[in-house]
Amino acid sequence: MKRGKNNGEVSGELVSMRRFWQWGGKIKMSIKNTKMIISIGVLAVAFSIGYCLFFGNPIDKYKARIRAEKYLADKYRNVEFKIKNLKYDFIYGKYYGEVIFEKQKDLPFTVSITKSGIYDDYEDIKYRLKKEQYKREIIEPIIKNQVNEVKGIIIGSPSSINADLKSKDINTADVNWDISIYYQENAFSSWEEFTNKCIQVKNILMENNILFSRIGFTYGDSNSVIELVINGDNSKMLTQQLIEQIRVIKSKE
Repeated sequence: MKRGKNNGEVSGELVSMRRFWQWGGKIKMSIKNTKMIISIGVLAVAFSIGYCLFFGNPIDKYKARIRAEKYLADKYRNVEFKIKNLKYDFIYGKYYGEVIFEKQKDLPFTVSITKSGIYDDYEDIKYRLKKEQYKREIIEPIIKNQVNEVKGIIIGSPSSINADLKSKDINTADVNWDISIYYQENAFSSWEEFTNKCIQVKNILMENNILFSRIGFTYGDSNSVIELVINGDNSKMLTQQLIEQIRVIKSKE
């Protein structure tokens, strides 16, 4: 006849079972925590990779700033400057920032730092401003004071102005400009009137010693948009000859 378990044995077994289930629960909790930690780690790595991909990493950004400062200090000696808002261009894989000379704060320009080199657009900006100043102070007053029909004027850089010339102190009065003249809409009643006005503008420029390689005149009315180009080849042509060279850019019919 089997002997039944006494109270002590039963109590011991219950304690053992309780400890087993507690141990199992701890393992489950540990696995759950581990999965959570791994998930957080994966997300952190993915975020870091994404951030570096679009905004660059802090170490490369610091190195880019050091390289840019050395480049500017060597190129523009004895000039105090600040590099502001250094950013990363993920499309071209470069860092770029706005540079301001302490004694020329009205002429900000951009410095770009790539793996292969560093460059800036200071000379381009300076040349562009000088060109716009020449247009605003010389060309526009001369033309608009005598020709009321002119709506706008643009002067472009001719092909003779290249990167080497931009780095020098160019005398804008000695440049053969590419000039574009835009007339007000419905200012003329005929192509002949339009052409005569173009000849008048050309003569005004020549009388005031403003050099040009090309002048493009554009005019639009209710029917079409036309263009006439005067250059060295046809600058001495008469009205009827120039009318034959008018080009219709857009017809509204």
